[in-house]
Amino acid sequence: MNVKFKRIDITDENITKLESARYNAYGMSSLEIPCNESFYANEIKKNKYIIYAAVIEDEIIAACYVSNLYELYIEQLFTIKEYSSLKIGKKLLEFVLSNKKEIEQFFNKKFQYCYFSTRCNSLNNYFEEIGYEELNDVYMRKRI
Repeated sequence: MNVKFKRIDITDENITKLESARYNAYGMSSLEIPCNESFYANEIKKNKYIIYAAVIEDEIIAACYVSNLYELYIEQLFTIKEYSSLKIGKKLLEFVLSNKKEIEQFFNKKFQYCYFSTRCNSLNNYFEEIGYEELNDVYMRKRI
């Protein structure tokens, strides 16, 4: 399995691939809201995010949507179900944080912290292990 981590170009085709992967990861159905018409698809089209993904051949298997809300903000981080046990999300997050300069250029802003919203207490321990500190019930942050 040859996983490549890279920044994703914003095209209609890639937006559909990204949102299809996100739907898969969260067990959502595209019957209610088509992938290319979702809230996140519309926000991606507005250039709100810089997006990185883990890709095998041409398939997006994990992605990270980064915005500049609350400094550098990891708004979405997901892995499709078939690959969720392989720690690809952790490797993708490390790749994203290693591209701080590229992210700063994209948003034309310097960042001191990376914020992440965790809605699951079991994830808090994982993020603490990789250097995040809990700020409150919703947010964690890490100096970068």
